[in-house]
Amino acid sequence: MRILGWVLALGLITSPAAADIGTPVKIASPTSASPSYRFFEARSHGVNPRAYWNPCRTIRYGIDFRAATRHGLTKSSERERWQSAIAEVSQASGLRFKYVGQIVTHPAGGQPARVKGVDIPITFGTAKNYRAALRGASAGEAGVHWRPSGNGRKQINSGYVVMDAQDIVLHTTSWQSAPDSRPASDRPADALRALYMHEFGHALGLEHVQDNGQIMFPTISASRPDSLGEGDLQGLRKLGSQRCF
Repeated sequence: MRILGWVLALGLITSPAAADIGTPVKIASPTSASPSYRFFEARSHGVNPRAYWNPCRTIRYGIDFRAATRHGLTKSSERERWQSAIAEVSQASGLRFKYVGQIVTHPAGGQPARVKGVDIPITFGTAKNYRAALRGASAGEAGVHWRPSGNGRKQINSGYVVMDAQDIVLHTTSWQSAPDSRPASDRPADALRALYMHEFGHALGLEHVQDNGQIMFPTISASRPDSLGEGDLQGLRKLGSQRCF
């Protein structure tokens, strides 16, 4: 994920459930069908995912804030920003998430090593310790691991997110401000929160799209609201509405 057009103010939206999402969420259908979503592995001519998380179990995530705080970010603010972003993703997909707390991660082949009891480790690093992931202008990197599960389906059993703490400090300003809980339409855009949603979308199985109105567009603009587009909503809904494994 690259960052574009940083003329940024403050901001954060906290969804109604800014903490853990531990119960199924009732989700509304998008107002219109949109082709602006893609999956890492798809079937039915790209309409449905082939690889996805088991929608019948809670997905556990933890966050390693050590590099974030070393570069000046505030742990409480970034925890709330992450929880807000994930709550919006949960609301859109119906998938359930549980925050297990702060974790300690270590690089392993360009991504964080797996952590016991955590399905998606989220870590802040730099291009120095995550050179393979945070190369060039990339402000973040995320991915998934899956295994075959019969009938052409693949079950995602782990994911990861790596954020470039140094790049965030150099190219954003929202990290300097306290979280703003107003709706996205009532406050300046928070591109850092949009970046978190983008990378977490990858950790659920979403791929980049060419529609710049979507969170999954490969470049984040400081002027775009940090809310999911119609294509994002459609893709997330499909990821969360598949058959259980």
